[in-house]
Amino acid sequence: MAVDMRMFKKKCKDCGKLISKNAKKCRSCSKKGIKRSLKQRKTISIRTKQAMQRPEVQIKIRKSRGGKSKINYCPDCGKSINYKAKKCRTHAYKGRIYSKEHNEKLRLISLNRFKNPKNHPCYIPGLDRLYPLNFNEKLKRKIRIRDNYTCQICGISQQDFLKLKRGQLTIHHINYDKFNCEKNNLITLCNSCHMKTNFNRDYWYAYFNYKKMNRDDLLCSAGLNAERCLKRTENCNMSRENSSKERRK
Repeated sequence: MAVDMRMFKKKCKDCGKLISKNAKKCRSCSKKGIKRSLKQRKTISIRTKQAMQRPEVQIKIRKSRGGKSKINYCPDCGKSINYKAKKCRTHAYKGRIYSKEHNEKLRLISLNRFKNPKNHPCYIPGLDRLYPLNFNEKLKRKIRIRDNYTCQICGISQQDFLKLKRGQLTIHHINYDKFNCEKNNLITLCNSCHMKTNFNRDYWYAYFNYKKMNRDDLLCSAGLNAERCLKRTENCNMSRENSSKERRK
């Protein structure tokens, strides 16, 4: 059927497509910027989903994508990603070295974002941020010595942590009460693990209490073994003294 081109004398103002005489814009440009209600949006989304499920439409989409499937997976973590992407966002940016100017820009963006502490995701209203005087360097050193200068979650040592230029290992309050500075309530952690404990507090509280119970059991068993060893040495010494006296006689 021949199309009468006399109808298409005008052009769209935005995209330049041929349109009819009475129209001002093409169909796609005329619908731009229209505010639709929720019902209209739902009906449009349902219709588009139904249209996408048709086999004819799926064949056209595959041809446009070069024969690839809809879903692609990251080779490092196995997350579902876009068909064009090779890796997920976290693994794609891993190991990249940025310039000083770019790092400064990122730092300023983060500072402006969290200028107000209430905007931070870890913010807790009504929490006292001050530490007591008992929580000093002497107490921290004692707890680091008790835990052999290792993080109690990931197991990184102080030497490896210093090589990464991240400072010393931090001290964490198990029950999240900063004024309770007893040795049983304190534990050594690295910075990354310390940040993890700010989320899912009930889980970490139970985890550290379980670990503390096992540590107390180990210390008790070590103490009993030490007492047994002392008794054995005393008995050995007594038997040697008795044998030496008998020989002299």
